[in-house]
Amino acid sequence: MTSVCGVRSAAEVNPLSHRVGATVRCPAALLPVSMGDEPVGEGPGGEGPGGEGPGLLDEALQRWMTWDQETLPGFKWIGNRMHELSKTGNTVIFAFEESIGFLCGSMVPEKDGVSSAAVVAEMAAYLHNKSLSLNQQLHNIYQTYGHHVSRTSYVVCNDPSTIQKIFSRIRNFDGEGSYPKSCGGVRIVHVRDVTTGYDSSRADLRSVLPVSSSGHMITFTLQNGVVATLRTSGTEPKIKYYTEFCAAPGKSDVSSLEEELSTVTAALLNDFLEPERNNLIRRFI
Repeated sequence: MTSVCGVRSAAEVNPLSHRVGATVRCPAALLPVSMGDEPVGEGPGGEGPGGEGPGLLDEALQRWMTWDQETLPGFKWIGNRMHELSKTGNTVIFAFEESIGFLCGSMVPEKDGVSSAAVVAEMAAYLHNKSLSLNQQLHNIYQTYGHHVSRTSYVVCNDPSTIQKIFSRIRNFDGEGSYPKSCGGVRIVHVRDVTTGYDSSRADLRSVLPVSSSGHMITFTLQNGVVATLRTSGTEPKIKYYTEFCAAPGKSDVSSLEEELSTVTAALLNDFLEPERNNLIRRFI
């Protein structure tokens, strides 16, 4: 319909009205526009503006000296944190979770595809007046803050005891109480384990995020800048894995970034989760 009507861009809201996507019309195709990634970094109560993660949003906020905060997965955590921040005079202007939804403004502390679609339309109109498309603006953002690539997938494990065994092995990978030291041949410089409350990047070795013993969530920061997370789903028998890589501004060889991230992602899956040994069901896409 976008092509027939000659519309340059479109925002799509899912039937439950809590997710939104954007599509841009190009000369030969309709291209989806990435709408963001899992937020990283710390805000009030942390160590400073931005944070230590490589996320595209974090890179932009560091330049603008604007705070961002990371929460546990789920909009209940985001909404609760918004409420806490409002008590200290802070205003949240945007929040999102990987693959789940977006929150624009602070009127409704919940993911909202309808208001997000309105913001996308407003943004598209603004850019149209500058002879730019959403896709062109995304390219400009990459040029300014660095190209961002990410991978997200999962494996299915129907045996809770196997999940416990997998994460126990990771926490004792190189001896008792010793996490893996490398992934895909790249040195791991920091480990954060939300389940145990451990964070090697902090002076007190304690995670800023609340300890959550109801599931497993471990994040690895690698020397090359890749950040990789393994976590269990709270609603399904899945182990999810996320990897992201934000290159330095001006680094335009996207294929090399993709290859580097793919190598780390494959090692995260095969070396840490061991799908064949643990009878995990891979997600093929």
